[in-house]
Amino acid sequence: MPNQPYLPRTDEQKKNWLNNFAAKKNTHQGVFGFTGAEVTSTQQDAIMFAYIIALIFQNREDMKEFTAYKNILRDGPKSAPTTTFPSFTPAGATPTLVAADIFERVARDAERIKAHNNYTPALGQDFGIIGTAIVFDPNALKPALKLGKVIGMGVPIGWKKGVADGVRIEKQIVSSVVAPLAAPPASATWSLLAIDTEPDYLDTTPITAPVTWRYRAIYIIGDEIVGAWSDDVQITVG
Repeated sequence: MPNQPYLPRTDEQKKNWLNNFAAKKNTHQGVFGFTGAEVTSTQQDAIMFAYIIALIFQNREDMKEFTAYKNILRDGPKSAPTTTFPSFTPAGATPTLVAADIFERVARDAERIKAHNNYTPALGQDFGIIGTAIVFDPNALKPALKLGKVIGMGVPIGWKKGVADGVRIEKQIVSSVVAPLAAPPASATWSLLAIDTEPDYLDTTPITAPVTWRYRAIYIIGDEIVGAWSDDVQITVG
């Protein structure tokens, strides 16, 4: 079962994650052979990142006061007090400056931890370097096909792989040109075009006369067809 990336998306979440990682790196220093300097470096990264996040938040709050003061100066009311000028909240002492690309450094540490002989999934969870499992219902899977412009070699059929191993693409050949929403004639049948495991697919069937081609697809996991058929898409060629 695939996992989500372990690193959170927002800066606030990254701050909390990094604080935990730095603390656990100190706790498990001997287990994974980190030096004191390496532990200190990550601790300084965490402190600086938390500091700049807090500073940005406070400056945004302070700017609200400046904006409110500006609005009073511009529009009143005349009775509003203007004798107290707003000010920025003192930031406090700046922590030790650190190099750029903090999360690239901790990603290297995470790889080092996972490659170590002492690594266990429990320790990975403790460090926060195992993403949550992606839970999905195979029966809910449904591919979406997108046809590209006809090129010299054929018709490009775009699709996204997601968690599936591939798609079964079927094709319906209508012997005449039909409108996009028109029902196909009863004689038109679906036939296997390809089992494709890597997007996108190129239909290189020779074009000998004006004709409408319809396509549909369904996902495959392992050797099993799963989910629902895509919506039909069609193109007129020739």
